[in-house]
Parts: sequence; structure tokens; C-alpha cells
Amino acid sequence: MATKCFPVLRGRRMRLTRLDGCGRPVYAADSVIVTKGFISVALTADIDDGEAITVQNANGDNCINEPAVPKLNGYGVAITFCSVEPDALAITSGQRPYLDYTGDSAGFTVDTSVSMTDTAFALELWMGSPSADACTPGATGSYGYMLLPFVQGGVLGDFTVENAAINFAITNAATKTGGSWGVGPYNVVNNTTPAPAPLPRALSTTEPFLLVQTTLAPPDPFCGAQPLLNPTGTALTSIAATPSASRNVSIAATPSNSEPWYVDFGNGVTRYNATGAAITYQYPTGTTGSKTVTAYRGTSSKTATFTIVP
Repeated sequence: MATKCFPVLRGRRMRLTRLDGCGRPVYAADSVIVTKGFISVALTADIDDGEAITVQNANGDNCINEPAVPKLNGYGVAITFCSVEPDALAITSGQRPYLDYTGDSAGFTVDTSVSMTDTAFALELWMGSPSADACTPGATGSYGYMLLPFVQGGVLGDFTVENAAINFAITNAATKTGGSWGVGPYNVVNNTTPAPAPLPRALSTTEPFLLVQTTLAPPDPFCGAQPLLNPTGTALTSIAATPSASRNVSIAATPSNSEPWYVDFGNGVTRYNATGAAITYQYPTGTTGSKTVTAYRGTSSKTATFTIVP
């Protein structure tokens, strides 16, 4: 067995995944967000100092002198964002995005009836940058990968509107034990092949923190929450794109079944269907030419290209 020693510097990417009350990933239309719009993630150790036991005899000498034994309960978590990302704030605090007339997430509200205990998420961080060797064809970089598999939601902290940048922070969040993250629903390391793979060992319910080296690059960031699919879903073999008048298109999956899936329409818009039915979309006015869409189910993806019908 060899030991890998590696430096960590600079936060490159953060992924937030919505969890249920048992610490299990929520497979739904708005469960994951990947962002680089954060300033810092601060972890504060929650330590129980314990209690010392001292008993003196009649002569005043210590006959029992047991020092206090500290115990690590977990970590407090604070996240500071450098941009307004309504879905990220919603996942980490349980608040709801504020929707505009088109149904898009245009901001967020703070509802005092929302309970921190009803919100949970997993937090992943990628640190560092590719080594110089990564510029050599066939070589890979090295990253620090940090995982907090079960975090109880926080609250929107203090901020000031002034002649300076306005930062929004989530404070008072904390790691929890008893989660069910296991190896997680994502590929985060390379296996011996090498090929992208999940963690090689499932985290136990008493492990609130993980830091490892990985040669698998972090995921690309995107604005807004995206769907999370159960990795056990049936793989797609193909998809069919059927365009129609007024810039509409219908995407159907093969094999067709009742499992959730979603389609990325190549312009920042995704559509999710929980029942496996065909997914339709109308491109904005003025859209012309050839378009390529990508569909996802389980851990598989398929693309299709079609021409817009005016």
C-alpha cells in the first residue's frame, strides 16, 4: 500500500446536492447545483471538552485523577457566495426561489417559518489546479476532493448594502452523523482502468468529513439547479427528436419506460419528466438552424440533432 501526499489550494468548484431527512440524495428535478461563485467555505470543529473526574482522599491527595477526554461531534459550516444564486441558497437554507412570470428562478425570499431541521444537503469541494504535467497529452491533473456527506441546513447570515460588493452567506449549518451517502451518486475518482467511478468505499454513518486526492476533473458549473437521476436507472440506447411548427420539438427515449429522465436543449434550458414520457419544448422566437439535444437517464446520455421548424 502506497501513501499519496498532496497539497490543496484554491477552491475551484462546489457541488450541492439536496438530501432527505435520512441523508439520502433526493432524485428530483432541482436537486443539484455546481458553482464556482463562492468566496469561502469555513469549517469550525464542534468539540465537546468532556469532564475531568478528580477525587481526593482524606489527606488531600488525588486518588482518582481522570483528565477530560474531548470528543469531536462534527463541524459547523458557513458558505459565503459572491453572486446571487437562488437555487444554491434554497438548497442550503430551505428557502424558496422567487419565480418570475415565465416560471424561472429570479431571486429568493426569506420565510421565517422555514425550519433548519427540515433542510439537508451534501457539500463537495474541488481544490487545486491541474499540474504542469496535465498539459502533456495523455496526462492528468491532481485535485483535492472534499466531501461533507450530510449537512443540516443553515440560515441566510448578516450582510450590508454599501459601496462595495454584497456577499451572501449561509451560516449555522452543521454536519450530521447517520447519513446514507454511501459512495454517492457521482463519479468523483478514477478507478484502476482508469475510468470515472464513485468512491471506492462507502462512508460510514459516523464519518462526517472526507478529503482525498483525485485525478478526475471537477464538473462544469451551471446556473440554477439541475435534475439528479438515480444511477440505477435503465440506460438509454437512443433518443428521437421530432421537430414541428413554431420551433417546437418532442424528444422520446428508447427504451421507453416510466423512469425519470431529462433533456438538455443546448441553450441552458433543461426539462425533467418523472414518468418517462416524451419531453417537449418550444425554442424562443428567432431560433433557427440546427440544434443538438442531450438526454440523460441513469448514468447514460444520448444526443440527437435536428433542424428547427420556423
